[in-house]
Amino acid sequence: MFRLHPVVFAALFVVMGASSALAADDQPAPASGAATAAAAAAPATPAAPAKPKVDPEDQVICKTEPEPGSRLGGTRTCMKRRDWEQMSADARDQRNHAPPH
Repeated sequence: MFRLHPVVFAALFVVMGASSALAADDQPAPASGAATAAAAAAPATPAAPAKPKVDPEDQVICKTEPEPGSRLGGTRTCMKRRDWEQMSADARDQRNHAPPH
């Protein structure tokens, strides 16, 4: 017995679905006004809700910091972009205002 590979089967399924959709598009529109009125009275499908605008400062960024003396990875830390920037600014201020040795 001949067996189709799952990928080939999926491709055939997609092609058959596309050809039946094209055939449905070739059908002439109904001439009666009742069908048009019924289609106009049918509720429209609701549009997908819009994604809320995300502030770039609220974007979560994860960084992996290597463990000193270890080759097996490190510690993964996730914070918002504004927190990473604040930590960088704090380190910069501490370095710039440190007393000389």
